[in-house]
Amino acid sequence: MYRSDLDRLLSKGDLPAKAFLLWGNEPYFIDRYARLLQEHIAPGVQPLRLFYDEFDPEVAHDYLLQPSLFQPVNLLIIKGERPLPAKEIQSLLHLTATRAASYLIYQLPSSEGKRIANLFSKERRALAVRFFPPKEHEAINELRALAREVGLTIDEGALIHLLHLFEGDLLLAAAEIGKLAVYRQVGTKEIDRLVAPTTTASMEQLYKAILRKEPLARLLPKIQLLPPIPFLLGLQHFLHQLFLFNTSMRLYGRVDSKELLGYQLPKAIQEERIQLAIGIKDYAPLFALLQECEYELKRKSHIDQEATLLAYLMKLQASL
Repeated sequence: MYRSDLDRLLSKGDLPAKAFLLWGNEPYFIDRYARLLQEHIAPGVQPLRLFYDEFDPEVAHDYLLQPSLFQPVNLLIIKGERPLPAKEIQSLLHLTATRAASYLIYQLPSSEGKRIANLFSKERRALAVRFFPPKEHEAINELRALAREVGLTIDEGALIHLLHLFEGDLLLAAAEIGKLAVYRQVGTKEIDRLVAPTTTASMEQLYKAILRKEPLARLLPKIQLLPPIPFLLGLQHFLHQLFLFNTSMRLYGRVDSKELLGYQLPKAIQEERIQLAIGIKDYAPLFALLQECEYELKRKSHIDQEATLLAYLMKLQASL
């Protein structure tokens, strides 16, 4: 099932399921439709929210089994980028299917959802809905509607500019719409002034400098202004794009950023990325280092995150 199918079910107001898997590489719409389902299933009810890393089967089961004394339904919302074991999911689906007041919404913003989508079947009174990144005009329409909701006056060109600053990432662009609402009216110039310092586009210059092995001592003042984990994740994302460019050049001798990224880069930026991409000979050790760094930053709470990030950036440059 896809987003348009879920739209039709919601418009009818009669959902034929007790459990929902929302999955795919589109976190914005997964979040949005999770909220729509929550409003439909349990308006005014406080759900139990569990993230993958903190998921406890006993807590989840007890919650779905408990009598609804103070609210009409028990709604469990699970969110993570990796799927739970099939056995755990089957157990949860059995509870939601057999208990009238129990519901489940599973948000899985990654392609990993395909591994468990078949578990969310009609026989289990469940649905799996796959989400894809929107086309640019769909993303612009969504941003326009959000701006209208928060009372922000912004023209079409500024919306396109904002979306491009975040390289088509609708979730990040939508978050900025909420922040910009305090200014009541903004255009492209205001977006450059107010948004650019924290956007992926501005950090890209740092990513390029790191991958060109410019001295980290000179880059450190700028890196220190940014949260370590978002900076690291952005670097991983940028390196992945370069890997796609590198692969396309080796296989086809050309790069089409619209095919690879879903949107067209300006020609000068595309050419600059191609040159950087083909200059990296082995991507595997670079990805391994960044993944190891991510693990350190996320799993170890008592470390100096800034120092840890810097140490891994030094290793990264040594591997280039």
